[in-house]
Amino acid sequence: KALQQRPGFPPAHYRIGEIFRERGDFVEARERYERALESAPQYALPHFGLGLISLEEGKYDEARLSLRKVVELAGDTEIGEEARRILRTIP
Repeated sequence: KALQQRPGFPPAHYRIGEIFRERGDFVEARERYERALESAPQYALPHFGLGLISLEEGKYDEARLSLRKVVELAGDTEIGEEARRILRTIP
């Protein structure tokens, strides 16, 4: 419903991306995260989702970039700390 009223609403695209990521549909999830970032490039959660997808795909350089962006944007928040933790585990 949110997208019917506001087609570019970033939180809705992010949440839909989460559903696709959890289902393993990384192509659709990536598209939704990127749509969220078109309207809100400083929104940390889609960057985090992109980082997780990149990890799953073995794209470690992309994962690092996305997760570093989360750290930059989210700082000492829970999501920022989780991004830091994951960054330490990337080969």
